[in-house]
Amino acid sequence: MGLYAYSVKVGEEKKAARAQVHDVNASYKDLSQVLGAIRHKPVKTAIEILDQAITKKKAIPYKKFATHLGHRSELGGQRGRYPIKEAKIALQLLKNGIANAEGKGLDKEKLVIAGVVAHKQNSLMRARKYWASGIIIGYGRQSYASKYETCWAELTLVEKDIPKKESRKRETKKKEDKTSDAVKSVQSLNEVHKKENHAKLAKKEEVKRKEEKQEKKEKEEKEEKKAILEPVTA
Repeated sequence: MGLYAYSVKVGEEKKAARAQVHDVNASYKDLSQVLGAIRHKPVKTAIEILDQAITKKKAIPYKKFATHLGHRSELGGQRGRYPIKEAKIALQLLKNGIANAEGKGLDKEKLVIAGVVAHKQNSLMRARKYWASGIIIGYGRQSYASKYETCWAELTLVEKDIPKKESRKRETKKKEDKTSDAVKSVQSLNEVHKKENHAKLAKKEEVKRKEEKQEKKEKEEKEEKKAILEPVTA
């Protein structure tokens, strides 16, 4: 057990591992958003997300505490930033949880983050060590600056069977099969239409040929009649 009680409840404690961090000199607001980005995800993907945030390859999305925050192209226009300090704290907390899980004999590859939360711990007043303004304010206890705040975080890991990528491949294959069936149906319809068009064209050609034959016969008959009538008139 840690210093504080865990907020996430688990059915079987044997298949779960926990970890806590206390008195951390960091913003609990930023830490809460970092931990929210890795919640309900496998350990491998969580480590990748934190490493990308530390190296500034991909920002952490901010769903809260995001006033006057820029939109990131890598997040699809969503608001985010690179809280390197908090990402390092979250990575250390995750490593501690993994170590506790391995000590219990759990499989590292099957670990999933069931719950991870950041809390505000202490809020201490800080006196200015420099001259503020005027004789009345001065410096020392009568002249307070911003508060010194600390936070603590908790992590709960659970062993679960993670679906393999083969299932996704099967889903993609099913989608491809559906698309191929649709394409085949369209192709078959096109072939039927082509056959119908060919048949119509063939009928038209036959009709033309018959008309041409009839015209030829009529011309021949007229010529024969003329040939018969010419000597009689002479």
